[in-house]
Amino acid sequence: MGIIEDILYERSAVRIAVQLAGLELGIEGPRVAFSRFDVAHPNFSQTLQAAVQSGRITREESRDLIQADLIVYGQNHRHAVVEISLGPNEDDISRALRRSEILRTATGDPVTPVVAAPNPHSALIQEAEGRNTRILAIPA
Repeated sequence: MGIIEDILYERSAVRIAVQLAGLELGIEGPRVAFSRFDVAHPNFSQTLQAAVQSGRITREESRDLIQADLIVYGQNHRHAVVEISLGPNEDDISRALRRSEILRTATGDPVTPVVAAPNPHSALIQEAEGRNTRILAIPA
């Protein structure tokens, strides 16, 4: 797959992942807090700035967090950090976990690490389950 296919998949997966966050992850009234393809929601930007200014997270951690493909938040103060990949692997799980922990530290709210991918293979699903990460199967 090429870069264009990756980008097209990621853009379409964002819309689906937000809806699945409500249906499968317990995030009430899910909304995009941040997406690589959109401007961050003002509340998300303010929360991140406050977390850096108070010393809860470092500037480097905030930069890492905004490299996530998608961050979803809900009215029930639950969040998901979603890594979207056509060819998912253990690195995607690691990034989702690391960035979820940064967001959890910044907000104090529950955060679910997620990898969204088409047709995730069973070894990836087992690895994700063992590392408390959710997999969202989103067709290409």
